[in-house]
Amino acid sequence: LMVLAFSDTFMLWTGLTRHYFEWTQRKSIRTMTTPFGCKLHVFLVYFGGKFAAWILVCMTIERLISIFFPFKAKRWCTRANAAILLALVTLILIGINAHILHIFDFYEVTQEAKVITYCTHRKEYEEFWLEHWPWLDFSFFSLIPFVLLISSNIAIIVKIAHSKHYRQTTLSQSSSNGGVKMTSMTAILLTVSFVFFITTA
Repeated sequence: LMVLAFSDTFMLWTGLTRHYFEWTQRKSIRTMTTPFGCKLHVFLVYFGGKFAAWILVCMTIERLISIFFPFKAKRWCTRANAAILLALVTLILIGINAHILHIFDFYEVTQEAKVITYCTHRKEYEEFWLEHWPWLDFSFFSLIPFVLLISSNIAIIVKIAHSKHYRQTTLSQSSSNGGVKMTSMTAILLTVSFVFFITTA
């Protein structure tokens, strides 16, 4: 949850700061630095959005494992394995978005005797950026996480409902009450997950 909170905050800072400067200063933060700053900011915006989405997927899958394999969860879901998974997700997302560092650059346009600098894609990559990249970005940012989240959440709900029914029909009332503790974290993940795919799908 801490990593998810950090990634969401990072996304707000990198994404909204640009619009704040454009609204208040009538300047783009991407052109206030260097060509590399332009590339880096675009990269961080696209990377940050996907990173937050996939951290949420990892959290949901971890909860899925803990519910379906409760006796193996402590051995599988360790801090070391979480760190490895986090590093793997980071490297994959860097690879998916690395092309941005190459195709974005400063582009100058002369308008009414003034030179205006834009941070945009190079002209030779216009077809890729406008026609192909939106689908790739949508898939890794929303579609694939959406499918994984909804399938995992359905499995979690079915398993919890089945376990509740089993306790009510076969176990004592006191044992049934003990299962309430398991639902708090699951409820949080379900709420966050459903809000995610409602707002991005």
